Amino acid sequence: MDRLNLRPDYIQPFSAGPSPKLVKGEKVEAYLGVDVGSISTNVVVIDKEMKVLSKQYLMTAGRPLEAIRQGLEAAGKEVGDMVVVLGAEPPDREGI
Repeated sequence: MDRLNLRPDYIQPFSAGPSPKLVKGEKVEAYLGVDVGSISTNVVVIDKEMKVLSKQYLMTAGRPLEAIRQGLEAAGKEVGDMVVVLGAEPPDREGI
C-alpha cells in the first residue's frame, strides 16, 4: 500500500492570530479536530484561543483510515509532547 503524501502547498491556515510558540518541556492545553472527506482529510490541533498549533492536509485517496493515521502521526511529531488534548472532534463518517 502506497503512503499518502502531505500537501503543505494546499494547506489554508485558520488562525485567530499568530501561532503561539511551543516550548519543549511545557504543555499547552489543546483540542484536536479531524475532518474526512472523499477528496481530502484534515487534522488540526488548536489552543484555547483557537490558534492553530498544527495542521495537516492529506489526500484521502479512498483510504480514510490510513489518511487519519498519517495525519495524526504528523501532528504528533509536530506538537505531541508539548500539548495536552482536552477534547477531540472525531470524523463524522460511517464505518470509521
